[in-house]
Amino acid sequence: MSNIRWKVKGGGLAQPSDTFAFEFTQSKDGSMPSERASLIKYLKAHGVLSVDEFEITMSKDGKFLQRKRM
Repeated sequence: MSNIRWKVKGGGLAQPSDTFAFEFTQSKDGSMPSERASLIKYLKAHGVLSVDEFEITMSKDGKFLQRKRM
């Protein structure tokens, strides 16, 4: 989770205090970075992951990882 560079609307880097952040599931070249692969596999099987005060999900279209404060 700490390897993911979460972003906020507008493209800036998210801070721990942000209530919502996102990251693309794939890189610009279409590859899936290894730090995201296991998380995506988990989310496809379970739908949601709770980490500390955050809930991690994947968008319905599968293009984004989403982090929101619970």
